[in-house]
Amino acid sequence: MKLLKLVSCFVLFFASKSIQALAQIPCKFDLVFRSESVEPHSIAFWNAKQEVLFQEIPYADSIRLEFYAYTDDIYTVFYLGPDKNYQKQIWLEAGNIKLYFSIQNENLSIDTAIGTELYYQTMAFNDSVTLTKQNETRLLGFLTAAFDQHQKSPFSTHIAGLLLSNFQNNKAEMKKLQTTMEMQSEVVKSSFLYPSFYKRIRSSTEVEKIDFKKIRFLNEKGKKVSVKRKKEPYLVLDFWFVNCPPCIQQHKAMKNDFEEGQWHEDIRWVGVSTDKKIEKWQAYLSKSVLPWENLLEPAESNLNLSRRLNLFAYPTYIVLNEKNNLVATFNAYDQVKKFLKSKNIDN
Repeated sequence: MKLLKLVSCFVLFFASKSIQALAQIPCKFDLVFRSESVEPHSIAFWNAKQEVLFQEIPYADSIRLEFYAYTDDIYTVFYLGPDKNYQKQIWLEAGNIKLYFSIQNENLSIDTAIGTELYYQTMAFNDSVTLTKQNETRLLGFLTAAFDQHQKSPFSTHIAGLLLSNFQNNKAEMKKLQTTMEMQSEVVKSSFLYPSFYKRIRSSTEVEKIDFKKIRFLNEKGKKVSVKRKKEPYLVLDFWFVNCPPCIQQHKAMKNDFEEGQWHEDIRWVGVSTDKKIEKWQAYLSKSVLPWENLLEPAESNLNLSRRLNLFAYPTYIVLNEKNNLVATFNAYDQVKKFLKSKNIDN
């Protein structure tokens, strides 16, 4: 096998001052590739912040990456082929690790990982989530215990994200999670996922009502407007953007329900696009002909509702009652339908 050694002078780190005071850990990651069918021209290796640690390394059967890290991190290995690119995300400790890769079922897979417990822990964790996700009580208990177990590791932020996505309407649990996250170490707080998850979790516990007097949107003509409530008992805000595949896919399901007459006047739907280019948004609306009201967020951050709510996952559906109190939040259209049915709202 060929051995290509890359030294740490190519590593880019942009850490906070609090993190810079901590000792970095030297890392040696050996990547071994076994593929008879696909031979790439190069390899790339990124960390969670999408900092390019190593970019387009000439391919070799075995590659050693030498760099420094503060703690556990999630890395992405890119296997860049002549016709197709493959990638694999992996949680790993800082230290000396050897990974054996192969292409299986058109995916970049890890056959064996040596020197890492975290990789196998995350694999077992993902399996357990799959087994328990149908039972909310079991899932909550499992995720809470897992968060406590990994509280000193940035992997806990991934678990916090799962708690958020599955239990964002349980304010008591979100408040407990917020309090625990506030006590985590600076190493964890400086990890890539922490700020987004923490801010969203905090918003889920603190934001109780939307004051539309302080919020402005753009209509399809580019004019600033506000949302004025009528007498409908529920208003659903659909946050989305044009280049979001699940957003567009769910628009199709929503449009089908509207055309079938499943939504009546007691439910008002307003699409809120976070697109930066109004022309792109306008072109999509012109082509799609969506039968509900659609607005665009302006560039000014003080008028931007998605930033106030610290949204980062799309689509996001915010359900408000007649007083604009925040009733529930979802990330899938079928969840909104289920919720409204439970409230005896005809759809």
